[in-house]
Amino acid sequence: MKRNWKWKSASEEAVQQLSQQAGLSPLLARLLTQRGITTAAQAHAFLFPGEQEVPSPFQFSEMEKAVARIHQALDRRERVLIHGDYDVDGITSTCILLETFREMGLEAEYYIPGRLEEGYGLQVERVEKLAGQCDLLITVDCGTTSVEAVRRANDLKIDVIITDHHDPGPERPPAVAVLNPQREEETYPEKCLSGAGVAWKLAQALREVVLSRPDDSAQLDLVALGTVADVVPLLGENRILVQRALKGFHENPRPGLWALMDLVKVIPAQITAQSIAYRLAPRLNAAGRMDHPRYALDLLMTRDPDEGRELAFHLQQLNLKRQGLESKIFTEAGALIERDGPLTRGEPVLVVWGEGWHRGVLGIVAARLVQYYQRPVFLMTVEEGVAYGSARSVDGVNLLPLLDAARPYAISCGGHEEAAGMKVEIQHLPQFKNAICETAASLGLEVRPSPLWIDASLPLEQVDLALWEEIQRLEPFGAGNEEPVFAAQAELSGMGARIVGNNHLRLTLRHPRGFINAIGFGQGDKLEPLTGGVLEIAFTCHLNEYRGRREIDLHLKDLRPAAPAVPSPATPVLETSSSGWDRQTLGRLYRLLQKSCNEERIIALQNAELLAKIAKMSLKDFYLGLKIFQELGLVSLERGQLKILAVDVKRELTDSPTFRSLASSTAKPER
Repeated sequence: MKRNWKWKSASEEAVQQLSQQAGLSPLLARLLTQRGITTAAQAHAFLFPGEQEVPSPFQFSEMEKAVARIHQALDRRERVLIHGDYDVDGITSTCILLETFREMGLEAEYYIPGRLEEGYGLQVERVEKLAGQCDLLITVDCGTTSVEAVRRANDLKIDVIITDHHDPGPERPPAVAVLNPQREEETYPEKCLSGAGVAWKLAQALREVVLSRPDDSAQLDLVALGTVADVVPLLGENRILVQRALKGFHENPRPGLWALMDLVKVIPAQITAQSIAYRLAPRLNAAGRMDHPRYALDLLMTRDPDEGRELAFHLQQLNLKRQGLESKIFTEAGALIERDGPLTRGEPVLVVWGEGWHRGVLGIVAARLVQYYQRPVFLMTVEEGVAYGSARSVDGVNLLPLLDAARPYAISCGGHEEAAGMKVEIQHLPQFKNAICETAASLGLEVRPSPLWIDASLPLEQVDLALWEEIQRLEPFGAGNEEPVFAAQAELSGMGARIVGNNHLRLTLRHPRGFINAIGFGQGDKLEPLTGGVLEIAFTCHLNEYRGRREIDLHLKDLRPAAPAVPSPATPVLETSSSGWDRQTLGRLYRLLQKSCNEERIIALQNAELLAKIAKMSLKDFYLGLKIFQELGLVSLERGQLKILAVDVKRELTDSPTFRSLASSTAKPER
């Protein structure tokens, strides 16, 4: 489904004023203005968050109660148990408190429920199983709505401290202390901390009181992991903590985390929020999805490099398994959707179920289906007569009215506006689906693709290392501070476009100063419509380092033909060319390439026009020859470089589809 491009607005007067007052480039001033930053002081605070102070942990209204109760447990040598959660935020929160307690000399145990076997949160049944095992129970990343479970803990003589960041219910749990910035009566100024952030504030307070050693840098790597993985806004205190963490990630690294970064090619000194979101977090989450979250916790806590490497490899294998299952379910669910016809009927919500799908990846697959079909998706798997599922929504569509309508037909269902979970007996699935679809129709929900927001127009000839470094001043990117998306017009180079990896679109683009590489992840289906000419592309800029070279690649968000289309001279045309495409001409061009390459058999593609002149051929013919050579495996094009490949087997020109087409189109008809 084609996306609607929308341009973010900014007052030109405000942009110019900020640029002059803060000494910023017009582009950076525009990007800041679009983020609501309009004064030099605001710009300085945003661009240099590491200089800002964070609030005292004792601004939490019940922090003193929490610290006093933990201090009492230390004095009395009581048994303490940390109740965590199975995602990255819950795992890092557990790790933060475990390490802090051990530093204090307080021995504590932990309990993290399995995602599939036990589910989310502190539950009454679990509290009853823990009776006699602890005197003080501390929740991390959960507990605010577990009123009955906390009440049962009190009956069993277990005190409870809650650290959480989720929306509270109408009733405060009867705990010793509740640390949750989302509570209406809470006085703490930062309302959007992650679970790891709240746990860190408690650890910060304990270091100050118990250890008399306040430390604002300890465990920030864990805070960054939890904060980025949980997709909380990277603004305010979150931005300060994450930026501090990223700058110090390479100092005193955890052996397990270091091993994981090495395995997935993340350089600690160059880590970004995107590295965490797309490289580290999925592998840490894979433990809870495919096995048990304790493996991720063990990786973060181990001090043994050998154990760290073993655990990193295990998480990598779990993540590969997760990716395979995810792709399989996505394909099968898509086939069911296409077969059953909800798209042709224009239904604004998709409800689909199958058998044997792994519950641990349903939420991820549902999100992918939402992105692909641009409408809310309820995805369920049937196990022994019961359907378990996850729902994800698009921007602007609230799932709660749909859930309320379907609740009479479910064993359980709940969630929030954008994500939900459900459990339905198989015989009630038709009624469950009908209730959702009928309610969506009555609410007048329409199928509307989510818009693609563009920050600014940016000609490709201006994309260089200096511009990338300027954009990096806005890091860390994430929720609330998304990476800037730019738009430009560009031409396909003569090397065209191709599909690489798992349906990724790779292309090389021409601009007045040369060439630039671009990749559209998961956008291989856009290859066939590309017929050359001028394209409009929406993209982000990324640094690519290869063998000491630093270049900027484009990550495509979308692309489409520019209007009006202009024929591209770089597009091969299967007509008789001025050079006459015979063996002699191609041989002469190949020998020229061999003479022009360096010791590594590489030629900078920027020199293409000069080589074409030397060969006395048009640029169109030159690129056509390169295309033939590429099809024959004689050359490759990567990162703006043409490489002459080593060949140990003779190549026949007729092995090239392009050469055969040319030969056919220029052959004289028989008489």
